[in-house]
Parts: sequence; structure tokens; C-alpha cells
Amino acid sequence: FPTRRSSDLIKSSVYLGVLPQELGPHEVIDWMPIEDVAGLILDVSGITQSKDVSEISGYLHCVNPQTAKWADLAVAIKDFFSGRVRELVTLEEWVSALEKSAAGTTNANENPATKLLPTYQGILAGQRAGREHVYLDMQRTVGQSRTAGRIDPVTTDLMRNWCAQWNL
Repeated sequence: FPTRRSSDLIKSSVYLGVLPQELGPHEVIDWMPIEDVAGLILDVSGITQSKDVSEISGYLHCVNPQTAKWADLAVAIKDFFSGRVRELVTLEEWVSALEKSAAGTTNANENPATKLLPTYQGILAGQRAGREHVYLDMQRTVGQSRTAGRIDPVTTDLMRNWCAQWNL
């Protein structure tokens, strides 16, 4: 499921009129719809699948084992907000535009990413340093959850649906 940071990034992109076309180390999208998160939890807790207590112990990751690329979703987001997001820009250009807007008078409700400016500066620093996405081993989770084993990556249609739900 997209994080608050993701919806804030998109809402601020609508405010700024530009959207980053890449997200550096966060380029790989391993979000999952909330109903799949719920299904995974029910599976691994033994509610929807009979489990021995020893199978339930330990750690499991709750990310989508099937990933998507931000660059593909960014095009769909730009198209969804046609006219309001005028162009896709580099992460550096987007952070720069966000910094400029944060330096002036801005409404944090309309431009919420300004509250997370250090986070986005850190993502940019990670990109500059060559950091890459950290992949979590999903083998145990997929073995314990039918939901995790059948989930699809985030699609452009799902991204458009989330954009519509956010009502930006």
C-alpha cells in the first residue's frame, strides 16, 4: 500500500506542477493493496490457513514480492492529473522545486511534502551516492501466505485508482 509519504509526494507534485520521473533508491515499488495486506496477515496468523504454532513464529516481511517501477507509475500519475502535473522531471529538479516552495509562503495542506523535505533530500543524497533499493527476502512469507504468493505488482490502473481515491 502506498505510504503517506507517497500520497504527500503526489499531492505536492500536483501543487508544484512537476512530478519526479525517478526516485533513486525508492524506484522499485513493492507496495500492496490494503486488502492484500489484510489477507497476508490472516494467512500467516493461521486464521485463513491451518498452521502449526511453530510456523507462525518469527519474522515475515509484508511487501509485495512482485515489484513495479516508479517510472512506469509516474507516467500514469502525470496522465491522471493531466494539466495539473505539467511534466516529469528528475528527482533533483523536483527536490529543488520543493525546496523553493518551502522557502516561500506555502500551505502545508496543499503542499504536504514540504514537511518531509529532509526525507526527500535524503532520498536524493542516496541516489547521488548510488544507493539502490533494498530487496527483502519474501520466500518465507510467500511460503506461509497464499495471498503473498498470488499478488500482482502495482499496475498503472491501480495507481490511477489510488489517485482517484485521494481526491487531490
